[in-house]
Amino acid sequence: MFSLHDIVAVAIKIEQNGEQTYRDAAGKVGDPQLAELLTKLADQEVDHAEWFAALGERAGPVEVDQELAGMGASLLHDIVGDERFSLGDVDLTTSKGVDEVFRAAIELERDTVIFYEMIGSFLSDPVTAEQLEAIVAEETNHERRLQAFLDGKAGWPDEG
Repeated sequence: MFSLHDIVAVAIKIEQNGEQTYRDAAGKVGDPQLAELLTKLADQEVDHAEWFAALGERAGPVEVDQELAGMGASLLHDIVGDERFSLGDVDLTTSKGVDEVFRAAIELERDTVIFYEMIGSFLSDPVTAEQLEAIVAEETNHERRLQAFLDGKAGWPDEG
């Protein structure tokens, strides 16, 4: 029902939205450690978007039933939507504002993992599936590290 190209387009949009959100937040926070953390997240989202773009290029053109493809693309758009979490009303100069960003980022990472796990069920190539699993693991790690930071248990170590 969904074409790989539909899935790739949505995945790239998710990663680009995540990148932009993290960069916006990094530019607004007063704490250099937080800004560095958010910039690292943004950089990783760029890597993910590039991986999905390469996946789409490797897939090449595909003949599909246009009506079915249109329904699949529409359904996928309805599932994911155009929204990304907004920083518009969040005051990033306060700890409460920073906490809001982290909660929203954690939710974004969770939603991304769920979507990518859905994508995985459509992949037949084991190498591609393995690479997607690595991205899912990285997104899950983002969620875990963001939660630890929010809970005051850890910074953003380079390892772990």
